[in-house]
Amino acid sequence: MLQQSDRLAITAATGMGGIGKTTLAWHYADRYRSDYPGGIWWMSANQVVVKVLEYAGFMGLPSPPDEWNETRKVQWFYQKWAEVIPDGTRLIVWDDVFDAEAYRSLQDYLPPDPRFRVLITTRAKLSHPIRRLELGVLSKAAAFRLLRKLVGDDDRIATEVKTAKALCEWVGRLPLGIELIGRYLEIHATLKLETLLSRLEAQKLKARALQQVPSEMPYRDSIEAAFELSWQTLSESAKQVGSLLSLFALAPIPKELIANCLDWDEEDVEDCLDVELVNRSLLSVSNHGSYLLHALTREFFAAKLESLIIEADELRRRFAEAMIEIAKTIPYTVTLEVIARVKAAIPHIEATTAYTYLIGDKDCVVSYTRAAWFYGGHSLWQESEYWLKACRKMTIDRFGENHPNIAASLHNLAQLYHLQGRYSEAEPLYLQALNIYRLQFGKDHPATAISLNNLAELYRLQGRYSEAEPLYLEALGIRRLQFGEDHPDTATSLNNLGVLYAKQGYYAEAESFYIQAWQSYQSQLGLDHLHSATSLSNLAGLYNDQGRYLEAEPLYLQALQIIRSQLGRNHPTTAQSLNNLAMAYHYQERYTEAEPLYLEALQIRQLQLGQDHPDTAQSLNNLAGLYDSQGRYAEAEPLYLQALKIRQSQLGQDHPDTAMSLNNLAALYRAQGRYTEAEPLYLQALKIKQSQFGLDHPDTATSLNNLAALYYYIQQFDQAEALMKQALEVRQRCLGNDHPDTMNSRESLKIIRSAKEQG
Repeated sequence: MLQQSDRLAITAATGMGGIGKTTLAWHYADRYRSDYPGGIWWMSANQVVVKVLEYAGFMGLPSPPDEWNETRKVQWFYQKWAEVIPDGTRLIVWDDVFDAEAYRSLQDYLPPDPRFRVLITTRAKLSHPIRRLELGVLSKAAAFRLLRKLVGDDDRIATEVKTAKALCEWVGRLPLGIELIGRYLEIHATLKLETLLSRLEAQKLKARALQQVPSEMPYRDSIEAAFELSWQTLSESAKQVGSLLSLFALAPIPKELIANCLDWDEEDVEDCLDVELVNRSLLSVSNHGSYLLHALTREFFAAKLESLIIEADELRRRFAEAMIEIAKTIPYTVTLEVIARVKAAIPHIEATTAYTYLIGDKDCVVSYTRAAWFYGGHSLWQESEYWLKACRKMTIDRFGENHPNIAASLHNLAQLYHLQGRYSEAEPLYLQALNIYRLQFGKDHPATAISLNNLAELYRLQGRYSEAEPLYLEALGIRRLQFGEDHPDTATSLNNLGVLYAKQGYYAEAESFYIQAWQSYQSQLGLDHLHSATSLSNLAGLYNDQGRYLEAEPLYLQALQIIRSQLGRNHPTTAQSLNNLAMAYHYQERYTEAEPLYLEALQIRQLQLGQDHPDTAQSLNNLAGLYDSQGRYAEAEPLYLQALKIRQSQLGQDHPDTAMSLNNLAALYRAQGRYTEAEPLYLQALKIKQSQFGLDHPDTATSLNNLAALYYYIQQFDQAEALMKQALEVRQRCLGNDHPDTMNSRESLKIIRSAKEQG
């Protein structure tokens, strides 16, 4: 760059002292001195005139008239320097030009001769025509190498490699920080790296390792002192913004998030950020326009925040309230649109959990729960569980044992376990939440109804229909009492009872409840509401299960139309509706109509939810099932395998959906005569279902039925008979004698016994 321009300013992209500007300039001047046969003059920016006169004296240059001002004298010496050594380029280094104002004051001292090159080190973002080389922090590998070299004891580093890397990260891979801790460790040869890291975490920038500057270092300031030089030049407003920034997470910070915390004019905020903090290298800007704060700058700003005393908690409260308002916009069902809108805010929403003591009882759980919903929305179950558990702990610490917020935190954690198929963990949490709601609000409160409804949903999924029904009915009774017959919440209870009865084969009762729910949704919410579409879809599913395809199809189509109009063509709920319609066509063997719908649903889910989402796995599984039905086994198998892999990864080895995938893959192998491959998959699926649902669940009966069918095909009739008999008994108990599945098992048992008798 020096060869391409008359002037070059070296600045720090991370915006701080200690990045290595002066050191780089010194090494450059030393290494490439042969490129400057005309000579090199190095001077501190605040001593330019003094140094020019000093160098002129060393070189024996003739003196200008005494009455000339400093500018003319400096330019005279440049001219005489060029005359004394006429050949070759020469380099002038101005070290530590503090800011743009300091640079303007030096412009009269710039040499006009193109044979001169000027190298400037500065914290300021000097503008055109000066070209900038912006220095960033070291790479992870370079930072580790530098620390190891400074410590000078490879064996010592080798025993604590992980801690050594953590030390580099703690100082943000800032060269000055690494040099200070490296030289400190060299001096204190018996000090464990882990001990030093603990001291840094406890004492921050006040730690001796960062305060004591060894005499052999050319840079004499500690990190804190280096930052203080820039801090002292800030306006009070910019200092307030800097203190506020220490509350944000170490992640890109969009400007609007900062503005939301301050009741200021937008341009005033921009001036503090861009004109002061960025231009003084205390803040930097990412390629996407967000602001970046270095780890040590954040520690420095945090110390400044503490010094504000009274104003500190006000800034913390503003920060927490602003992030909570954004968190409130995150729904339980997270789509790609939601992810795109709030993704940048999530680490900062998480940071507000440190300040819930400043937030009122109503909103203190919001940051925890919405962060959990965000992560759950793209199947990051561990992260979601972390925040829900943290919420439970916070509410218990804050409210005691029986507060409604504790019930909400327990209920939310139960919902996560419920979704993951961790039913045994979900149930006690649901029960505990229900007890608190009953104690605090009474048995007829809407919150009690929600808790009853979700516990009933859990029991329904476990096949515990006799336990689910009274809870559904109790929830329905509360909602009728509190809201009336036509309220949407009442309709939701009716709809859920319909699902329960449909599962048990009580189709007439289910149809009645579905129709009541649909009519309530229509009258209260309108024909085009999503709840109306849900009722239509459930009613269509009921007709589909009964083989009433001509009645099911128009309802599925109507539901799809509503969902598309409300959510658009690329929404995950639209994908589910497409999937349902495709299944209806699939059951009717209308394969050419089903396939494009399955493919469209799959494409939407891959786009909106990602390649590894459980809903994507459902689409892969269903598309494979279609190909399986058509005998397109080579196309079906990789899709079944892909769906299985996703479910094992995202939901776990013991999830019911994982069992479904194992069962379907086994069925494919059985259809191909690959019996030895099918059997272990059927057995694994059965084991999961027995573990998750128990022996008396309809899904367990399905696995028993399928395994029995396999043994029938390979003529192991005794095993086939025993399993099919067990399946029939489960279905009779759970579904009744007249359910289609029960009748199927009964007929299959007759066939097996007949084959057994014939030998």
